[in-house]
Amino acid sequence: MQTMAEAGNGIYQNAKHEFDYEPVIRTAMRDFGFPTQEAAENAMDAFLQWFSLLPLVEAGKGYVMLNSTVDEIFHSFLLNTAFYRSFCQRTLGGFVDHNPLDQPKPEMPIHDYAVYTVRLLQEQFGSSLNPLLQDWVTQVTQGSYRISCLGECPSSAVAMKHTGMARTPSGAPIIG
Repeated sequence: MQTMAEAGNGIYQNAKHEFDYEPVIRTAMRDFGFPTQEAAENAMDAFLQWFSLLPLVEAGKGYVMLNSTVDEIFHSFLLNTAFYRSFCQRTLGGFVDHNPLDQPKPEMPIHDYAVYTVRLLQEQFGSSLNPLLQDWVTQVTQGSYRISCLGECPSSAVAMKHTGMARTPSGAPIIG
């Protein structure tokens, strides 16, 4: 059985090398004003790091997307719906919905979600964390962030299938 870090990094590495993201990059440049292909590719890399950890999110925890260029890549991907659907299916075994948090419920611990997200990203990627996601760490530490959407994996069965990690009945990953 692999560790959480191995599982998240494995999904990231597979996703990074298995697909040609050119349609998403073109959409990002055309519709979201990315100044260069390199800037869009860097944001795509950050998105892949974020996305790859969805199956590792513990039950009851909120895993969020901060309002940033990474979110703009997510939206660029969503505009390429057939590609995005195929990517989700092949990467995680099911479609990952976009759940905007433009009006979070008062009982949602948004700050806790942001702290959990950046902690998970730091734990999984350490010094190889994309600089755009490292900016999230700074923003959350300073309290100068805005949440865009909530990320949720299609099911804990997906986590087992694609990461080799079993889950407890509450949905927490079993490491061993």
